[in-house]
Amino acid sequence: MKDIAVARVILVIDDDANVRRSVRQVLKIAGWSVEQAIDGEAGLRLIEHRLTPYALVITHLQMPQIDGRLVAETLGQCRRGQAVLCMSGSAAECPPVGPHATAFPILAKPFTQQALHQAVEHAIGRVALERQDHVGETWEATRDLVAHARALRGR
Repeated sequence: MKDIAVARVILVIDDDANVRRSVRQVLKIAGWSVEQAIDGEAGLRLIEHRLTPYALVITHLQMPQIDGRLVAETLGQCRRGQAVLCMSGSAAECPPVGPHATAFPILAKPFTQQALHQAVEHAIGRVALERQDHVGETWEATRDLVAHARALRGR
């Protein structure tokens, strides 16, 4: 088992620039560094090129092409120690998907700053032990996460 350092960086994936900007502002005030992606494909590309996991990936569920469900499922299969938080207009939108799916926490929109902070801490805390057990072994493998997500979408 490897000890992988997790940077204090959160990735926000949402096709709505206003949502990305608002979430970024709240998280920066709380001391987080924040990177942003305009859709699931751009987010998965950023994840592919990181040498260490993000502290958290926050993804909106409904986006064109590679949506938040596919991002979450892809990370659940290929980056098992990556903490994920889904955002949605309805909490009922995010049932587990696929045969290897993991149920990820959901933050219903609209949300308060306090709800965002609580959801971030919960999502990060729930994978801490799993991250210690799995990230070292899975993070070393270079994998085309976008191709994996497209294959999941096409099934």
